[in-house]
Amino acid sequence: MQAKKTGINDDYIRVGLICFILVIIYIFIIGRLELNKGGYLFFQNLTARYAHSLFYSAQKAPDITLVALDDTSLRTGNLKWPWPRARHAEMISKIAKHGPKVIAIDISFIGRSTYGPEDDALLAASIKDAGCVVLASYIGRDGVLVEPLSEIGSQAKAVGFVNKVKDAQSLVRSAIAVKMQDNKPDFSFEIKAAALYKMIPASGLRLSGKELSLGDDIIKLNWYGAYPIKYTRTPANLNTITVSALFEGDFDPSLIKDRMVMIGRTAEALHDIYLTPLGAMPGVVVNANVVDELLSNKIIYPLPLPYMFLFLVFLTLIIACTALRSSLVTSFGITTVAIVLICLSAIFAYRADIEIDTFGCMMLLYLCWFSARFYLYIKESMEKSRMLDSLIIDRESGLYNTYYLLLNMQKQLTATKSAGDSPALVLIELLNEKDLPLLSVNVNTRKELIAEIATVLKEEIKLLNGMVVRTADFEFGLMVSGRYIEKLKDHIKVFYEHVNSLEFLLPEHRKKFSVRAAIGVCFSSDFEKKSAELVLYAAQEALSRARALPGEKIYIFDAKKEKIGFHGDDKPLYESEGRLADFVIEDMTQRNRRLLDKIDELNSKIGNLKSTYMTAVLSLVKALDEKDVYTAGHSERVARYAVALADKLDMADHDKKTLEEAALLHDIGKIGIPDVILHKKAALDDEERAIMQKHAIESVKILEPATFLKEALPLILHHHERFDGGGYPHGLSGERIPLGAAILGLADSFDAMTSGRGYNRPMTTDEASEILRKESGKQFEPSLVEKFIAAMKELPDQRKNQSSPDQSTT
Repeated sequence: MQAKKTGINDDYIRVGLICFILVIIYIFIIGRLELNKGGYLFFQNLTARYAHSLFYSAQKAPDITLVALDDTSLRTGNLKWPWPRARHAEMISKIAKHGPKVIAIDISFIGRSTYGPEDDALLAASIKDAGCVVLASYIGRDGVLVEPLSEIGSQAKAVGFVNKVKDAQSLVRSAIAVKMQDNKPDFSFEIKAAALYKMIPASGLRLSGKELSLGDDIIKLNWYGAYPIKYTRTPANLNTITVSALFEGDFDPSLIKDRMVMIGRTAEALHDIYLTPLGAMPGVVVNANVVDELLSNKIIYPLPLPYMFLFLVFLTLIIACTALRSSLVTSFGITTVAIVLICLSAIFAYRADIEIDTFGCMMLLYLCWFSARFYLYIKESMEKSRMLDSLIIDRESGLYNTYYLLLNMQKQLTATKSAGDSPALVLIELLNEKDLPLLSVNVNTRKELIAEIATVLKEEIKLLNGMVVRTADFEFGLMVSGRYIEKLKDHIKVFYEHVNSLEFLLPEHRKKFSVRAAIGVCFSSDFEKKSAELVLYAAQEALSRARALPGEKIYIFDAKKEKIGFHGDDKPLYESEGRLADFVIEDMTQRNRRLLDKIDELNSKIGNLKSTYMTAVLSLVKALDEKDVYTAGHSERVARYAVALADKLDMADHDKKTLEEAALLHDIGKIGIPDVILHKKAALDDEERAIMQKHAIESVKILEPATFLKEALPLILHHHERFDGGGYPHGLSGERIPLGAAILGLADSFDAMTSGRGYNRPMTTDEASEILRKESGKQFEPSLVEKFIAAMKELPDQRKNQSSPDQSTT
């Protein structure tokens, strides 16, 4: 029942740190510098379009009616554009008589009318009579506010600017809410129209830092006093009255009464068209979207930075961990599915007035997936390199080993085109003599000596452009390529004298010793067969003969005169077209296969030993059970009951096998309990009970030498523990009791009740089940009792017709 503690893998920590850094770079560098602007805007446009299509396409703005100066109306006789201001005055009067709350006119009446002062006076009078008109102004390119003619503007309830903010794609995304005029805030056309509609007094419009109060509603502004436009209304989503229908009286008056009526130009010829995430829209429709947001207090804002940061960190960590644990295709598929889900979530978040950076999510998730996969690739490459090094590098000296010597030599032999290009091999052995007692040096001195010799040999071989290897304990090899063979022949004696002149300090002997060496040389060009193993064997023969020489210990092998008993493999060690690493790995794979065959053979022998052991022990258990008629077959029944419950719990086959072994052997410790106690017909006294309770520990002692039963031992030891802690031998309670031991305890008690003992009669299954229920949470694990009872009822041969006196479990 105890869970194993597991540490966090270093791979997850490293990749998690990479993800964390990538998120920081994206948010605080790429985001702040707006390097992601193109992708960000593209995905935000898609989100807005899909959100509108799903949630808003069939909805009409409830509080707004548009009076459109459309192309068709403006081409009719008396409505041809441009209008005199008297025509505007007439339009305002026709609207005003139907009782609108606000008339918001997105037309700037700048300067005096070309039709004379009377024209301006008529417009001013109609605005005054309506009493609910908001007029438009605008901020010029020079930053100066351009307002309507003062005689006209003074009659309006409010005048506000209609400027918007365009992004890098020339899309209108934000509306400017406030502009400072003479150190006082002046508010936009839409803000003033919404305030008038909500009957908010001038004091209800307040600016505090980057927050604008519109009555009880708070609008958060960015650094230049703007806020985002949440596009939910296209022209199709607005109740619209054309000006021709208005003048003809062909409209529903209820579309005007108690509503905000917005007047503006929708005719393409008047060039008041803007690009938006939902496509091209007339300026008055953009204004209607802004006013609709203000009236419903549904302004969309980006997900706050701390939440966005945590959201991205969480997502990237999940994707990175998936990439580490799953295959390339699976992890890429999961990443793609996650991005699709995020895009769908962003659409629903848009409806909830939250803007999610889907481009950032997509880019970071794919980048983190790639980083995790690249990390795995680098790690595998490094492990492959380390594995290769471990195969070809001698750790003690840092030189290449014999295995690499053979591989490299075979490569050169295969690649040579003429005998003159064939390499030579020189073997040097430090001799163990009185002057240099190699066998008596300690480990540290030995390492220093080998390292020094390796350094000297590497310096010497530079003259011959060869390779130094360590072939045995104090034996080294020099492989020289064919082009340096003649130089090697001239240099062998000089080289021998140099090595023999070396002196080393051996601390344990407190004096210096001179090196004594033997050298054996073999030229591969002397052999018709191109085999690295043959060359090495010949060099070893030469070295062996050099050791026996009385004076100068140099021997050059002559293949033409001497014969050696070599029986090597005809197959070359190294194919020239292959790569060394791949060859080494393939060679090791073959070795591993042979090793696995040996392991299988040993496992088979071990399995036979285990089977023999189990047969002997089970025979002993069976004999122990059958000494008493009441316990005959007890262990087999307990095993059957325990496995039945394990099946109900869907336990793994391995755990089920361990449980069965424990059940069959759980009472073997009773072999040491006197028969007078073991077969006593009456209840045990305290001393006898103490002796009986030792059987669990004795069972473990008997079985402990059988290492293959080590997983079953805790189950046997604790099968008499109680859930409430009152059991033996250690008084474990609750989840501290191993699951298998808790199952074994249930099965053991059930069989004791249904089999009976000499001092009581056996119970029926139903009677025993009631006892188990009463002891649930006391003696037995509560979560197991009902499942055990159900498992017992499903056993076909369970006793159900025996009478039962009152009885307690053992």
